[in-house]
Order: sequence, then structure tokens, then C-alpha cells
Amino acid sequence: RAKTLEFVGTGSVSFADGSSEYVNVDGIVDDITAYPFTLAGWVKPTVDKNGHVITLTDVSEENVYFSLFHATDEKLYFSARNTTVKNAASSAVTSGVWYHIVGIATSATDRKLYVDGILTATNTDSVSFPSGLDRASIGSLQRATPSYSTANIAQVGVWARALSESEIQNIMYKTYDDLKGTELTHLVSWYPLDSS
Repeated sequence: RAKTLEFVGTGSVSFADGSSEYVNVDGIVDDITAYPFTLAGWVKPTVDKNGHVITLTDVSEENVYFSLFHATDEKLYFSARNTTVKNAASSAVTSGVWYHIVGIATSATDRKLYVDGILTATNTDSVSFPSGLDRASIGSLQRATPSYSTANIAQVGVWARALSESEIQNIMYKTYDDLKGTELTHLVSWYPLDSS
């Protein structure tokens, strides 16, 4: 790539260690009711801590969700779980550095994780689309036993379609006001989270 990767925006929301802070964005689950879909956002992980960028969950179930997150093993993940977890995982990342991460679920057997515009991992294990998704949140995995994030998060977007690799590489440099053309097609929601 010709550009040097830089965080886009004017700030972020910092989710504190051990707190129950998160942003409830439940309207998304009304629009994401089947494959395909795309979850995207910027995250600055904190070492040895979990950080859920955006999740779609069934709050009454422990093991039914989609999550774009970083984990204590210092990797980025796109997880699909309808009883058994199926991950697409990156190699190790550096704490305190901004990463643009994108999870694409094209079908029950086609999930991809992009980090900084590069396809990093795929997973083809079958995960049927859950019928009970009722919570979408930024900064938390809301389920029977919730999990909260420790990370800075910003510029989170959700599409009711699979973005192409070139679209991913374009949107990672943009705020909502910069999106145009097909980048807006089936865009369900965009959360800048640009308060510092």
C-alpha cells in the first residue's frame, strides 16, 4: 500500500478495565438477520486484556454470538458461535497500537478477518445463523455472563452485506462523512465514537 496506516478520526472511546461500560446498539440486530454481513472498526488493544469492538448476541445464551475482538493472547479475532466457537484469528498484535479490523461473514461456512486492510485469517467451519440474536453492543460481549472491554474503540461500522477487499481498504481511511458510492450500500449503522 502507498499510504502509511494511521488512525482515522478525532478521538475514541476508552473502555476501562473491569468496568461495565459499553454502548448498546440493539437496532442493528433488526437489520442483520442472516448472512452476509460485515463488522468493522478501529481498536487500540490493552495488553493482557479482552476487548470486544462490536458483538451481536443472544443475551439469554452463553454461547450464541458474533464478535470482533482482541483477546488476552494479544491476537485479533472474528468469532462466530452458535454453541461451538469458530474463530478466525490474527497473529500477535502490539498493545497500544491502533488496528483497523473487519470481520466478514458471507455464509455459514465462509468467514474472514482483515487487519489493516489485509486478509489475515479465514474460517470455514459451519455455523448456522442464530435465530435469537437480540443485542448488539460496542465494548462488551452481552450474554448470560457478560464480558467487558479494555481498549480504545472508534469508527465502528456494520453492513448487511460482505464488503470487498478494495472497499475495506478504502473505508479504513474514512470517517462516516467520507463514505461514498457503494461504501454506503447496505450500511446499517456507523458509530464514530470520537469523543476523547
